[in-house]
Amino acid sequence: MKIQEFKATTGRYSHYDPERERDIFNLFKEQLKASSLKELLAFSLIMEDHAMAMAPGSYPTWSQFSHLTNPKRELYEMVNPLILKISHPEFFNRMTLSQEFAFLKDF
Repeated sequence: MKIQEFKATTGRYSHYDPERERDIFNLFKEQLKASSLKELLAFSLIMEDHAMAMAPGSYPTWSQFSHLTNPKRELYEMVNPLILKISHPEFFNRMTLSQEFAFLKDF
């Protein structure tokens, strides 16, 4: 699938490129798997903060649970879901993604 098609599925988030993120996270899969949830959250927050500083509103606010329909307000829910899918799929599978991000389940 083309990047433009993925961007179309992410709607309002023009700076969110899930295909590229997946590729990069897969390169660091072992390091991500060895990281604690707090370390993954820190990494995710740095990415989110940087993207939002460059173009406010153009990147999902994972830390605000924007990707979930019924957040339980757990630490893992604040982490970029693609990081979780690659590093800790058991946490990724616990989340109920909103319709806007449901494509990540099959991604």
